[in-house]
Amino acid sequence: MAHDKKVKTISDARGLNAHDNDIRVVMPTPIAAATAEAVGRKPTPLVYSQKKEDQDAQFNWQQLEEISSTMAGVIAQTATEFQKTIDLVSQAGTLKDPARFDADVRVTMEDLTKFTDEFCKIKAKHEGCHGFIETAEERMKYLTVFEDYRAFGAFFQGTMHHKLMDFTEYALDAKDALVERAGTEENTTKEG
Repeated sequence: MAHDKKVKTISDARGLNAHDNDIRVVMPTPIAAATAEAVGRKPTPLVYSQKKEDQDAQFNWQQLEEISSTMAGVIAQTATEFQKTIDLVSQAGTLKDPARFDADVRVTMEDLTKFTDEFCKIKAKHEGCHGFIETAEERMKYLTVFEDYRAFGAFFQGTMHHKLMDFTEYALDAKDALVERAGTEENTTKEG
């Protein structure tokens, strides 16, 4: 008659004693909580068994959602850094090689669009998946998507790192031009 037992907590559902020292409760990160709320879900804590025999059952879709949220933040932050440099260069108005800068901006924006599209494709693979991984099919799907994120992250970081270095040079040149212009304007007002 164990199946008649009412489940009151997540730990009861997983067959864990809430007072057992072999469990760990993990609260959602602020990003995971905000993401859950944004899509109309209630952020929930995760309960893990720390017993060796239970560790195989620890995979859950929330982990992929957190990886996804982190990756989305990295993409957004990278795009923001590029935009700051573009704005700074526009404000400075002087470039050693404007054609090269325009080409770099165009290619970088195309790359960011392609990366964003690829990220969305990976995210769609686990859209709507919740809870713990319970079947071999779910485990295979989880591991495949996890590897997709890992490979995507490595390729994104490698590609964008070089572009960020180029854009840092543009930003430094623009700052130098702005400082020089401010110095020239200050001298002009003192003389006048």
